[in-house]
Amino acid sequence: MPENKHATSWFTTEGSAFPLGATWVADEGAYNFALYSKHATAVTLLLFRE
Repeated sequence: MPENKHATSWFTTEGSAFPLGATWVADEGAYNFALYSKHATAVTLLLFRE
């Protein structure tokens, strides 16, 4: 599999389950992503630059 030259290393920490959706957390200078699905087995988060 070819290496992704656009891949970026991200620092991750446990976030908050609420509110659902994408929320800016000003105190941490980061976004929190929270979602719910009764039957999901996986989630893919795609981030794009403008």
